[in-house]
Amino acid sequence: MKTGEILRFFRKNNKQKQKEVRPLEMSLSVYSRIESDKQSMNFEDLQQTLEGLCITPEEFIAFSDADYKQRKFIELFNYCGSHLENQTKKKQLLSYYNLYISDNNLSLTSYSNLIAIKRFFGVHWDEVEQLKKNEVQDIVNYISNRLFLTYYDYNILLNISSLLSAEQSNAIIHKALPIKKENKRSRKTKVFAYNIARNLITAMLYEGEFQSARKYIELAKMQDVELANYNYRMHIQYLQNLLDYLETGNAKYHEKIMHYIHTLEDIGDHTTVNDINKEVRSLTHQKGNGISLWNDVHPITIIKED
Repeated sequence: MKTGEILRFFRKNNKQKQKEVRPLEMSLSVYSRIESDKQSMNFEDLQQTLEGLCITPEEFIAFSDADYKQRKFIELFNYCGSHLENQTKKKQLLSYYNLYISDNNLSLTSYSNLIAIKRFFGVHWDEVEQLKKNEVQDIVNYISNRLFLTYYDYNILLNISSLLSAEQSNAIIHKALPIKKENKRSRKTKVFAYNIARNLITAMLYEGEFQSARKYIELAKMQDVELANYNYRMHIQYLQNLLDYLETGNAKYHEKIMHYIHTLEDIGDHTTVNDINKEVRSLTHQKGNGISLWNDVHPITIIKED
């Protein structure tokens, strides 16, 4: 739906008149042209109109064409991730993939989608090429040169975060964490950043880079300044307990890990319980000798939100 069509939809469904929702300084004739999509409006006027309609910017965008294609892509991506054998949906997602790899001038949105497809489906489908180490290094170079990371920067970084070496992680960590202007960021952007922190810490634990893991844990604790994401904060505490247990062997840290697992079991999050049990077994068995995550999608689901 276009801007005017959306405004008209909400106004009519609320049985409001144009004069009740138009900006105070705008004439009825101008507002009527806007609702007919014959004239555009500036951001301030749009804000006033949304207030008059009693809807949020998020609700407005959800009805708009602005993000429609990307929403459809994410919907298809997530469906294929849960139904790997569905050939019809697979063919649809592969059409995106083939379009992306044939385009030498991808937008940041399309490039982000391509990285996500390669990272997740490269280990499941023969038709999709897995990410190569030189591609990951290109992304590290790109992120290193960015002054202010935005939504798709965080999305791309999330998808490669568990593949980074200690050297690569150290090159970009302060670009990503803590999030600049966190209180101004969208919920999705923060979710991506939080999961990057978790992935980087986990990757360092798997590589046996305990010093880097501890440094990243301290950076991770600087996020979520409003204490709004308990899932994130509890997982960071779990990772700290896991690191302490790997370094000291002290049973009290193992008890804390088990308490976290029991809490997850109590709330029915059996997928995370299985992942953590697998993780603890792998890391305690290896004792910091290093495990490659290149041929695995653990520990992240690419575009899953918290």
